Amino acid sequence: MYGKIFLVISIFYLYFYDTKTNLPMKKLLLIALFVLPKMLFAQWQECSTPYHGTILQLASFDGYIWAGTEIGGVYRTTNQQANWEVQNNGLSAGMNRQVNRLKVINGELYLGCRGGLFKRSSANANWVQLADYFYPASDVCGVGGNILLYGTYGSMRRSTDGGLTWQDSNTGLPAGGFDVRVMENDLTTGEIIISLGGVGLYHSTNLGLSWSPINYPGGLSPSSNFITMLKMVNNTMYAGLEPQGLFSWNTITGNWQMIAQASARITDMIFVNNKYLITSSYGIQMFPQFGSGMFNYINATTPGFLSGTYCLEQSGSVIYSGGMNEGAYIIDTSLMAYSNKIDGMKSSSISLLEGDGTHLLTQAANQHFTYSSNDEFTTATPIFDVEPYYINDNYLDASLDNTKWYMIRNARGVNVSYDHGQTVIKANNGLPATINQTYFLMSICKSNAGYMILGTREGKFYKTTNDTTWVPLSDLFSPNESIDKIINAGNYLFAGTRNVLNPSSAHVYRSADNGQTWQIMPGPFQNGMSVYGLTFDGVRLIAGASGYGTWYSTDYGLTWTSVTSGLPLYNYFRDIKSYNGSAYGISELNKNLYRLLSGDTTWICLNCSAGDPKANDVFYQNNTLFLGSVDYGIYKWPNYTTGLAEQEDLASSLYPNPSKNCQIDLTNDYALPLSVKVYDLQGKTVYSETINDYRKTIYLNAGAFKAGVYSVQLTDDFGNSSLKKWLVE
Repeated sequence: MYGKIFLVISIFYLYFYDTKTNLPMKKLLLIALFVLPKMLFAQWQECSTPYHGTILQLASFDGYIWAGTEIGGVYRTTNQQANWEVQNNGLSAGMNRQVNRLKVINGELYLGCRGGLFKRSSANANWVQLADYFYPASDVCGVGGNILLYGTYGSMRRSTDGGLTWQDSNTGLPAGGFDVRVMENDLTTGEIIISLGGVGLYHSTNLGLSWSPINYPGGLSPSSNFITMLKMVNNTMYAGLEPQGLFSWNTITGNWQMIAQASARITDMIFVNNKYLITSSYGIQMFPQFGSGMFNYINATTPGFLSGTYCLEQSGSVIYSGGMNEGAYIIDTSLMAYSNKIDGMKSSSISLLEGDGTHLLTQAANQHFTYSSNDEFTTATPIFDVEPYYINDNYLDASLDNTKWYMIRNARGVNVSYDHGQTVIKANNGLPATINQTYFLMSICKSNAGYMILGTREGKFYKTTNDTTWVPLSDLFSPNESIDKIINAGNYLFAGTRNVLNPSSAHVYRSADNGQTWQIMPGPFQNGMSVYGLTFDGVRLIAGASGYGTWYSTDYGLTWTSVTSGLPLYNYFRDIKSYNGSAYGISELNKNLYRLLSGDTTWICLNCSAGDPKANDVFYQNNTLFLGSVDYGIYKWPNYTTGLAEQEDLASSLYPNPSKNCQIDLTNDYALPLSVKVYDLQGKTVYSETINDYRKTIYLNAGAFKAGVYSVQLTDDFGNSSLKKWLVE
């Protein structure tokens, strides 16, 4: 809105006051054309809300404390510094920001991640990739000189030139598939110990050239007891064994000795004030150096302190602890004073965005609290879960209606709130639960009859009878189909599924009786296309098929048409939503947010400009578009109208501009067919053409176009796009 007002004022000024500027009218209009785009096409704005990341690794390097996060890459801080600073230069791909290991080797910082192996030589250097994502690094160690080792699935990799070249080093390791989980080396003896998931422990005494099996702690089986940590502390090798406890390794005898029992998953340890300090899935625990028995919890005074922690790092008199506590806790070495250091840490993926017209609801991945806001996330209030100490139990779906909020989590069940999340009650009565009280819920929707319907991972539907008690409603034809999405469209309910055992058996189902019976709809989805995303824009039913783009139906699921123009070649959508007649979908592969206007057949990318946040969820409310990002919290687009932003996947130039007729020169190759679309300021398509013959120049004639500002979008068959502003005289 403000951009349009500014445009009108600017054009008014240009027409009536150009004599004062001594500039030709066309030059003034051209200046307006290139000065105004950022006003006309709004930018994403970051919201200042407390969505902080899960820290998996901590390390001290070059005067800083470094934190490796689960999905947001690397941050750093100092004892004197108030904020965490993001340190992702060189980690361009999303997989590079999923940290497995952060370790200092020979005075350099190494990062093992899903995208491979990286290092940086100093605090202010960029990350440099040493190995790519074909060999995701689970752990890394240096064994002297330029010799490096890193473990991955199916192989131990070895380099003798500091990571420039790599070779497999699997002599003595079991044939077939194995997963290198953790590894550690003893520089005093030259021994390297590695843990293979479910297989056992191996070691090398010749710098990783060959391997041989060693005794498992306590003589236990590696198939039911898991090494979760290997670490050298004070010249001693320690192992965390789940669910047994902490062990130390005797190099001479080749045996493990139990230090203390701990039923939790030990993830890290340090030695301070004659005490072993460990992090675990139950929190921070300690054990005296000279004692016996089990680890005891630290008597923390911070709320939620004992929830899952993953790592420890000591810097002088300060101990940093990272985990699922929405940041890092700072503890002094007396183990009595605690504070939380979270400012600037926004690496948690936003897994849910919903609203009810006045309030907004969000959930960040792997966090215990949900948040609500009534001021567009300028501030936010935590919603305290009834069971706050569960791990990895994200919200999957929610249905918000005025003050009645239904929120479901897989393995957790249903939470209900009648006061915008100020208080929450559990509502699992009638739902089947396993011995661990887990409820495999995936989706929730209100039926035309007014009652709520739940969809489960086992292909079952339940409905409420009194808002808190559920009764069986119906089953699908296949008990192996997970009901990933339920929506209301017209007089029907639709369910999109995926088959957890046989991917070729996914379907779109339809119910004409509020979920009592279901009919398999015809279409392409039975051919391996799991239907994660499903929405209705008021006219079309739109489904996201894994790996095959999107499809729409104008006859309530009887026939389907592929709609992939504007999308990358390979993509799938976990979720698709509709607001004001437009559909919004997020591609899981590139985390781009796409919009499909009502009646249109080309998707438009809304976050493809440089610096735009990558998307994980989207919500629209009161003329504001909200984006839940992958690793930097929540963004909003106030006064959202067209959602168009300049992008340059296809290099092109448009001239003359302004003009009545123009030409577009393409300066790089593209894949046919090429789509040409022209949009007005409201985002309406006013011209559309498909080009099937290869051209380097495309001509446009304004024809019947009214004078004004338009957007010209070119999209090739691979989804590469170019978007230019065109001022028609």
